[in-house]
Amino acid sequence: MTINTHILEAEFAYDETQTNDAIESGDILVAGNVVGFLCDAWPIAVTVEAGQFHQVTKGSDPEDMYAGSQMKPCAIAYAVEHAVTLGLPVHPDYAHLIDC
Repeated sequence: MTINTHILEAEFAYDETQTNDAIESGDILVAGNVVGFLCDAWPIAVTVEAGQFHQVTKGSDPEDMYAGSQMKPCAIAYAVEHAVTLGLPVHPDYAHLIDC
């Protein structure tokens, strides 16, 4: 299973995730200072800055939230790794996945 990375214009990032058939659940999304992944139809940010993307509720367990999705395995950890590589601050609820 391939996880692709998509570089999106921040201003149109959410819409792009909804209309571009090349973006699949579990793919990594980069939109300016926001890094995230697509979980089924929802773009979720793993960075502190969320931009147009959704973000986990503070203190929740991200793995439990996405248990029933069609998302590719390891997508969350790959998104966190990508954010760290870009030097962007990772949302605290995903920090345990750094160096995972």
